[in-house]
Parts: sequence; C-alpha cells; structure tokens
Amino acid sequence: GASNKSTFTGDVTIESATSTKPFLTLKNTHEGVDSPQIIFEKTSTSPANNDEVGRIYMYGKDDNGVLKESVLIRGSDSVVANATFESALEFLTYKSNTQTSTLTLKGGEVGIGVTAPATLLSNTTTRIGNADGLTVNLSGTNWEVDGQGYTGAFSNLATGADQYNAGVLVEIAGDDATDKILDL
Repeated sequence: GASNKSTFTGDVTIESATSTKPFLTLKNTHEGVDSPQIIFEKTSTSPANNDEVGRIYMYGKDDNGVLKESVLIRGSDSVVANATFESALEFLTYKSNTQTSTLTLKGGEVGIGVTAPATLLSNTTTRIGNADGLTVNLSGTNWEVDGQGYTGAFSNLATGADQYNAGVLVEIAGDDATDKILDL
C-alpha cells in the first residue's frame, strides 16, 4: 500500500486545555508480533563516546507556578567503537531542587544513584574490596553506605503455618548443606 509519511522541519507542538489531553496514540493493526515504534535517530558524522542519542522530558509546575523539568530520560552511546559498542539509558529526577541521576542502565549493568556502575548492580563507581585485595566480582552487587545505620535489611513477614520464616542465606556454589557460609 501507499506510505503515509509526514516530515516536519523544526518543532511540533500539540496542545490541549482539557484534562488528560492531548493523547498521542501509535496504533498497529497488523496481525504479526511487531509493534508500533518511536525512533530517535542521531546521525552524527563524527560520533564520540557519551554522545546523547535521545531525551524525553516531563515538566510540571512547583507551588510558585514555576515550570520545572521534573523527569529526564536520556539515552547515550557510551562507547562508539564498533567492536565494543555500548549504550546507556539514564533516568534523572530531582531531590532537594537538584537534578539527580536516579537509575542508570549501562552496558548490562544497573546503577542506582551513579552513572557508571562498578558491577552488575551498584550504587558506587568503585568496586568494594577487602584488605587482601579481593574485590566484588563484576557480576556481583556492590553496595556502599557512608553513614550510621544498617547497610541493608531483609524482612520476611510471612506468618502462615505453611510458610517458612527464613532470614538471609549466603552460600558458595553447590547444593550441599556444608556449602552454606552464613544462614540466619
């Protein structure tokens, strides 16, 4: 069939004074598994590491009526070398009137509060180590706390007769009971 394609040069604004409007609906009625798409395409002739490739902004007004950027979702190409290409998706929110990197997905790793997670799941950019020089495995969880209080807490609130009130289990590879390092 004929292609229905519109090209706009410059900015496009869709505006409504009606609650929950305007809607932007992308509908695909094809019977296959493919879905509608939104494509952000940056076609730089000189790509560089950490180039941004797309942004989604969300705005709202504060109690003084000032329009504020509330949320920013930002995509980037963190490594542009063909053999080691890597990308990132970062969610930024505000805390105490300061934009903060809240969640980063980068090269298969998850960073909470950091843009360059040190391990698979991390809130710091430095791998935590001990006096022997051993560090957290790149596939591990790297969690750092700098302040008073627990580093983490796990709670099982199950109270049923057929439910186990278990705590935390730390074990090494294997399925033997002697492989347990810590069972609380």
